[in-house]
Amino acid sequence: MPDVQKSEHGACTVLRIVGPFGASIGEPGPAARLRDVMLSIPTPPCVVLDLGAMTSWDDATIGALIAAGKRAWSAGGWLVIAAAAPDLVERFRAAALPFELYDTTADAVAAFGQG
Repeated sequence: MPDVQKSEHGACTVLRIVGPFGASIGEPGPAARLRDVMLSIPTPPCVVLDLGAMTSWDDATIGALIAAGKRAWSAGGWLVIAAAAPDLVERFRAAALPFELYDTTADAVAAFGQG
């Protein structure tokens, strides 16, 4: 079962997606859970989405990540992706999705601290 784990790192919130994420797992829960957690973050948010423990993804995952980004950006915040699988990084780049990508969560949090 997928989960979204939330932790604070200074002024930044890290959301770690654990397990399969997307419509193909037969549950509408992952996208709704991500939305609910995003809504609980103070505005303007600084969010790092840690995808290192995400075991599978599909087009619904991309849609949920874009929606999360739009929520952060429209509130004047910041949202980046960390530790994404190579095939997902390739998909982001091929589709010219507007995410900053980092190899690790620590790199993403450090980048925010320099901003």
